[in-house]
Amino acid sequence: MKKWLGRIGFALLVVVLAVFVALASWEPFWASRDGVRISHEAYEAEIVRDEFGVPHIYGARDRDVAYGVALAHSEDDFSTLQDVIAMSRGRYGAIAGPDGAAVDYVYHLLDARGTAERPVTLRAADLDRGFDGVLVLGTAGPSKLEHTTFEGATGIARGPWQVSGGVTFRASPVELFDCSVLDARGEDALNLVHLRFRMERCSFTAGPHDLFDGDFVDGAVVDCRFAEAGEDAVDVSGSVVEVRSCRFDAIGDKALSIGEGSRVVASDCRIERASIAIASKDRSHVDAQRIQVQSVENFVVAAYVKKPEFGPASCTLKELTYGQPGPAPHLAQTGCEVVVDSVTVEPRAVDVDALYEAGVLGK
Repeated sequence: MKKWLGRIGFALLVVVLAVFVALASWEPFWASRDGVRISHEAYEAEIVRDEFGVPHIYGARDRDVAYGVALAHSEDDFSTLQDVIAMSRGRYGAIAGPDGAAVDYVYHLLDARGTAERPVTLRAADLDRGFDGVLVLGTAGPSKLEHTTFEGATGIARGPWQVSGGVTFRASPVELFDCSVLDARGEDALNLVHLRFRMERCSFTAGPHDLFDGDFVDGAVVDCRFAEAGEDAVDVSGSVVEVRSCRFDAIGDKALSIGEGSRVVASDCRIERASIAIASKDRSHVDAQRIQVQSVENFVVAAYVKKPEFGPASCTLKELTYGQPGPAPHLAQTGCEVVVDSVTVEPRAVDVDALYEAGVLGK
């Protein structure tokens, strides 16, 4: 009997050791290369470093130069390159452990659906330190978030590689309903890039810079609240966006900052306090109606050129309600057009750079 017990005990020990080894080194066994395209094409690049060690890369084709950039980056900072590649493939957990696994989770698809009674909350255990935030890259289907709160997100940074948003979706469609972004610590509270999106009944409260930044996006912002922004509440570039039934309060710079060839339709919004209510810049156009503006530090509507390569901007505003005595202040730079309740604002010469330096057109 003792002999059998000894054999059983030894067998159990072997099983435990095998499980331990498998868990400790699972990546080599389960990692798949099926989704990784391996090129057998030959590349040729010349890397010449100057007296400061800066690489100058030459190649006959763009792909040759790209190969040289990757090679030079590997020579200078392979660890960061390795981390970024692992993140882009959803395998960062194999390198960074539990922290990396969190990045892998949102890489594949973020599906966080809470309820009003039981919301999903993502925050750091130590709120004074904050947490890296959320990054979603290149998902095929839309991420869906309901009753989800992000608090104290700083933005993911790995060496020289970093994202500007505490919560960032890049080339990954997303839908957000009844979500909150609080106490943002990064450059943007929410940054959406190259995607379609929809936000309804979301709130953004407290951030040193922009609350929502959209670059090359197509979507709608409906019944959302923006408050306590150090800079812009909504800042879009190269985008087509509808903003409807939203409220803005204590906005340090612009409630709506529309730039770089964007087209925005805004309606039924209330702006309590802002430096500028609506800014249309650089070949952008804003079509707004039924806008209530309680007070502004500088302008209700401003249309101007910040980047000459784009050209003049325009804004048409109908049914403006302005809460201060006297006429509402507007700005139309020469060449730009602002029409408020069928009245064209007289264009004038403007030194845009000087107004930015003075903090009038930007913080």
